[in-house]
Amino acid sequence: MAYLLQVAPLSARLDRELASRYDILPLWQAETAARLDELADAIEAGSRFIVSAELMARLPALKAIVSFGVGYDAIDVPAAQARGIAISNTPEVLNDCVADLAMGLIIDGRRQLSRADRFVRAGGWLSGNLPLARRVTGSRLGILGLGRIGQAVAKRAEGFSMPVRYHNRRPLADCPYEYAGSLVELARWADVLLLTCVGGPQTRGLVNREVLDALGPDGLLVNVSRGSVV
Repeated sequence: MAYLLQVAPLSARLDRELASRYDILPLWQAETAARLDELADAIEAGSRFIVSAELMARLPALKAIVSFGVGYDAIDVPAAQARGIAISNTPEVLNDCVADLAMGLIIDGRRQLSRADRFVRAGGWLSGNLPLARRVTGSRLGILGLGRIGQAVAKRAEGFSMPVRYHNRRPLADCPYEYAGSLVELARWADVLLLTCVGGPQTRGLVNREVLDALGPDGLLVNVSRGSVV
């Protein structure tokens, strides 16, 4: 019998669907964790969240790692490649949903919608006014990582007459948006700095103090990437 090692739970519906199709070993349950070495030779696939080299080393029959999401920075890719273990992810599935969320955060951050909601609910309007917010329309949008999601947000930003610039490792061919040669340059120009880059060691701490100082106290940082980027 071959098993699918589920590293962490998904939603209740998806957990039921997986269990109906595969023989699941839920790693977050103590019984599975305790029996992992005993069952290791029968585990051929693993799913979701952190899959370290140490975990792979305990699973000699592992053939595939299935990542439930676009990013795979939580997987030790070199270790998997060295073993010939296939890695899959789910690009394109949530581009529009994440872009919608990013645009919502930009609107909220500039117009202070959630802050105003808390102000009203707490009765603050009885003793004073909430300070005026900032315009979204015409705000300069800088995007770090103009990939699928970044481009989807840029398209939405056009509806708000937002000038868009971006910074990648290299300029994109046939791109309608202006390229900034450095992240600091982009932050200095932008009213809103949006992070849609990949996670992992190559982008860890990329948005550092120098970048934040360039963005300034009136700038807005919106991160729909990984927390490790900041």
